[in-house]
Amino acid sequence: MKKTIVYLSLFGLLMAPALQVSAAPTAPTDEQKAEAQVKADETKTKAIETAEELGITFDDFKDKLVDGLDKTIEAIDKAQQAINSNIYISDVTKQELTDALADVEAKLRDYRDQVDDVTTMEELEVLNAEVKATLQANKDVIKEAIQESVLVIAGEVEKTVEKIKVQVDAVLGILKITCEDEADTIENIESQLAAIDALTDDLEEAIKAEDVDTAKSLMKQAAEIVPELVKDVQSLVNQCSDEIESYQNVNG
Repeated sequence: MKKTIVYLSLFGLLMAPALQVSAAPTAPTDEQKAEAQVKADETKTKAIETAEELGITFDDFKDKLVDGLDKTIEAIDKAQQAINSNIYISDVTKQELTDALADVEAKLRDYRDQVDDVTTMEELEVLNAEVKATLQANKDVIKEAIQESVLVIAGEVEKTVEKIKVQVDAVLGILKITCEDEADTIENIESQLAAIDALTDDLEEAIKAEDVDTAKSLMKQAAEIVPELVKDVQSLVNQCSDEIESYQNVNG
């Protein structure tokens, strides 16, 4: 006799932070440059005075800067790996995001190389200020890129859940015929399916509205309830395997 096995699969939901490069900013005026230089000089002087008061040596400062750069570069490397391994992000989007990350990483690696050549506290402070400025300049870009990547992933999650809903609905059609004694369990599964249907509708609206917080919340809910639905359906299929097999033998 032909043995029929029903398979339902659920892909894991992944989120990976990412960066992307925005359009080049408008060039500052000479007045803005002068103001920025004054602020930079004041910040440098204050930082050096504070370091001296706290007894921070040149080597201490250098080690902290090196450690900070190394950790940031490592984090970017991990982010690139996460993006490349994310099944929900297209190859085109992956390339855009990793290119942006590579650009930021290249700048940080350049700063890292420069640290080895500095010989004074003043030079270290200038370099430290440049690193901070680079990270600060990318702050909004980072936020926007993370939002974009979340919405991309949310869209793919919605598609995956929709596929699972179709599979579950098809299986329920067979179970209603072959497992009449499990009517209460089937009704419970249908209630779960209705809840997931409402969730995907809400997720679609959140994506259209670019509501990242809501999309993240809904994806979290999906990650919790969809596996339970799949588990319940698979359990019922296993319970009714003989009935399903008999039905399929009779109906070809």
